[in-house]
Amino acid sequence: MLFHRKKTYGDYLAEYIGHVQAGELAFVPWVYCALAQGTDRQKAAAAQTLAQILAGLKADGLVAMDLRMRETTSMEWSIDWRALRLEDLFARNLSPEACRAVLVFSTFHPNGYIREQAVAALGTDPEALPAVLLRCNDWVAQVRQAALESLTHLLDIANGAEIAAALPILEKLRRSSRCQIDNILPLFFQAFQRDPDLPPLGLENEDVRARRLCISLLPDLGTVDLPYLTERVKKEPDPFLRKLLYQTLLDLGADGMELSRRFLGDKYPPNRVLALEYLAEHGAEDLFRQAVVLLMDKSGRVRAAAGEVVVQTDKEFPLRQFYLDRLSVRPAVAILGLGETGNPEDCQVIGNFLTHPQPAVVRAAMTALMGLDPERWTGAVTEQLATDQPGVVKTAALLLSKHRDFDQDRVFAILQASQVENTRLKCAVLLFRTGKWDRLTYALTLLGGGYEKLDQACRLELVAWIYTYNRSYTPLGEEQRRRILALLDEKRAYLHPAVVNQLRFLSK
Repeated sequence: MLFHRKKTYGDYLAEYIGHVQAGELAFVPWVYCALAQGTDRQKAAAAQTLAQILAGLKADGLVAMDLRMRETTSMEWSIDWRALRLEDLFARNLSPEACRAVLVFSTFHPNGYIREQAVAALGTDPEALPAVLLRCNDWVAQVRQAALESLTHLLDIANGAEIAAALPILEKLRRSSRCQIDNILPLFFQAFQRDPDLPPLGLENEDVRARRLCISLLPDLGTVDLPYLTERVKKEPDPFLRKLLYQTLLDLGADGMELSRRFLGDKYPPNRVLALEYLAEHGAEDLFRQAVVLLMDKSGRVRAAAGEVVVQTDKEFPLRQFYLDRLSVRPAVAILGLGETGNPEDCQVIGNFLTHPQPAVVRAAMTALMGLDPERWTGAVTEQLATDQPGVVKTAALLLSKHRDFDQDRVFAILQASQVENTRLKCAVLLFRTGKWDRLTYALTLLGGGYEKLDQACRLELVAWIYTYNRSYTPLGEEQRRRILALLDEKRAYLHPAVVNQLRFLSK
């Protein structure tokens, strides 16, 4: 009599590994299950695969894998995990990396007993610090307690790089209500005080959360390297963290004047304004000179702040003439400044730049003209929709959408004459901002013109028109009604029948 053995996860391990190596991480839990049902060779292959996966996981990947493993609840249904000991999951002669991977993936297990044993076993492996820290937010109290005990020991033996690797998860746990963050933070704080190399490792971490955490700890560390932190302000890629580090340095007693002068060159406009405000509040000797330089800043917010400082210092300072004198030097910024400080009489001078070869200058001229005298210059800006420069078309469409008093027929004519889909889209968006029934007419007219993105925009506009129908009670004229119904018959092939029926009903 022949007996057929029921196949296990180990029997399918090669298939699972192939899927995982192809990037299908949904098969990772099945690779892990081979540790419970596979042969010694299968367990070794599974552990090696898990080690390769773990090596590529950073903080977010670790959290995502935790969720993925717990979502696989059938792991509990098909295997009697309580009958297994943690050591039963290991093959003989596994490498340290493979052993670590088995334990780390066991901390993701849906079964709390296995998580508790795994996190306790990881208490002597500093490289597993991020996984142990993650379990400090476990939903089972016993697992959290075991994780906290392992964490306490790991922080005593881990080096700076190993601790820095866990900082993104620590920052994530600071906003968690389940973990005992008041017990965890002091442990990390002590590690920062013991190791002077740890703050730089955290501040130079590629994860923004680690850098934010380190900056928040600086005021309480006592002795800090102010020259290093001053240099770090320039190298920090995140503008908000540059601001936080700048403010922290001021609180730590750094030379605010020198720091602020350097911060005036920050890439993020609000940070430049912050530095200028500090110099103004503390009476910097070169405040006026610095403010005059910032009058030619690319940011309108910075120019406004600099102009305020300049006028407060010298009430007779000719701001308008300042920008007029610089039209030939840096025309784009000078035109924007003139638009902010000039009057409608300057529009003729600015209008001459609408034919400038540099798109940035043309965009600045349109912005200034629409700010000083929109009624007179709306037509000229509308004509810029017909140019072959995408940036100019984008700015023109944006300005016209704000003022809305544009010639619909001219915009529609430019749209029809253009073969550039970007231009047609920008013109269509403008036409979709017109009156209730005009919007519907334009959307139906433009549908099916052979431009995929434009067709998609028209369909979305028609659906939006249906949902906003009752926001306006503008009556529909008889001629326009006939036009809309004729368009519905003509374009019905491009629309869902339900949309056609709704539009037909609303247009009667």
